[in-house]
Amino acid sequence: MAFNKKEYNKELYQKNKEEILKKCKEYYEKNKHKKKNCFCMDCGKNIWNGYKRCLKCSHDMKRKEIRKDVKDRANEIIEKYNNDIPIIKIASIFKCNPRLISKILKESKSSVKNGSSRILIGKRDEIVKMYLDGLSAQQIAKNIGFGRISILNILKQKKVKLRPIEYYVRNYFKGKKRPEITGELNPACNPEVGKKISDKLKGRTFSKETIQKMSAKKQGIPLEEWEKFVSREPYDQNWTPKFRREIRKRDNQICMLCEIHREKLSEAFIIHHINQDKNLTVSQNCISLCRKCHTLIHSDKNKKEYWTKFFQSLLAEKYDYQYSENGEIILNLNQKEV
Repeated sequence: MAFNKKEYNKELYQKNKEEILKKCKEYYEKNKHKKKNCFCMDCGKNIWNGYKRCLKCSHDMKRKEIRKDVKDRANEIIEKYNNDIPIIKIASIFKCNPRLISKILKESKSSVKNGSSRILIGKRDEIVKMYLDGLSAQQIAKNIGFGRISILNILKQKKVKLRPIEYYVRNYFKGKKRPEITGELNPACNPEVGKKISDKLKGRTFSKETIQKMSAKKQGIPLEEWEKFVSREPYDQNWTPKFRREIRKRDNQICMLCEIHREKLSEAFIIHHINQDKNLTVSQNCISLCRKCHTLIHSDKNKKEYWTKFFQSLLAEKYDYQYSENGEIILNLNQKEV
């Protein structure tokens, strides 16, 4: 279970409620005299001895002082702005909010150049080049010292095709190895985590159109050519738990693609139909795969012929099964079924 600080503090307070209240009363009675005849200079609130203002008024006083200093140095701000220094950098120099500097610049219109993005006019070609080289808008903004939105606007003006977020996600994980989270290391194996995931997905529903799109994508066909759900087609009579156990036993409890053993997984192997025909449940047409490899095979329907030939050649080498050139099974009646 994740540690929740608020819940932990509530439990402690409920257990030791009486002791905490007693200590608070004792502290108040000891230091009661310190609050007598001591008030804030601005709002008149009762405060502790040794202070002139309350916390709120002291913060307001500091803000006013900073604003006065910045307004007195308005000429320096305008000079820096005219020397192509962005507002964010000017604010960091004067240690104030960038809104205050933009307000000062708006008040003195005569001495300021028109347009806040005037600095980027000469750097537009450079920004486009940096973006095409592979840098993101955020990285370009950091290098130049401007906001990400202003750089995106320039790219839109130049009619540059913007990259999707998926591109950056893929590049982030590129070259990095996936951590081994099989078996007990996998957080999904924890029953509490599994329950949380199931509770979140309980109320999740999809419309008919989205379900049809998903099935068409899995089948590798456009939505216009879609006719039926392939995954909902029934299996034949041979598809039994006993048959599936026998196939796993035949393959020595190993995935036939990645060669991972059953002991390293948290679930049993999936029995895959090689030619993806559910009505042909024969040992020559079935193979045991882990979930990762099974999803990989079904992810791209354009490679259906490749995978059928690959697995048929693998079974032919291992178990002496026979297949025709078209990929049809040649049954040997003398050979025993698994």
